[in-house]
Amino acid sequence: NSEAGNSFVDYVHSRGKEFMKIKGVGSGDLGEGVVAAILRNDLEGILLSNYDGKSFDERISEMANKYDLTHEATTEYVLAHELAHAAGYTSEAETEGFIKQYFESRAFQTEGEEREKYVGLARVAAEREIEMEKAD
Repeated sequence: NSEAGNSFVDYVHSRGKEFMKIKGVGSGDLGEGVVAAILRNDLEGILLSNYDGKSFDERISEMANKYDLTHEATTEYVLAHELAHAAGYTSEAETEGFIKQYFESRAFQTEGEEREKYVGLARVAAEREIEMEKAD
């Protein structure tokens, strides 16, 4: 329901995508380096936080430090990434490419600190998109 959330929902819909029903939230052992995931089938999903020894907040802080982002921006990044999966983007490279385009569009629509935040988020998504393409 936030401005950022509504903006992302509008962007997803403008690309002809719809979200699967997110039936609930939970936690699970998702492996080292994973912050969150969508456990899904073709109709619905569950948003999971990684509980393996660290809280969601600790994992966000680690990712924020790694990519030189604020805690708030990193939380927005992780949620956008997982919601892009809920909108039908299945591969990691495809998902990173989609959210990179979203963050770039937000950077052009905003100014000042907010614009800087979205430039940073687009940079991270671009880096991760390249990493994921190499991993495929």
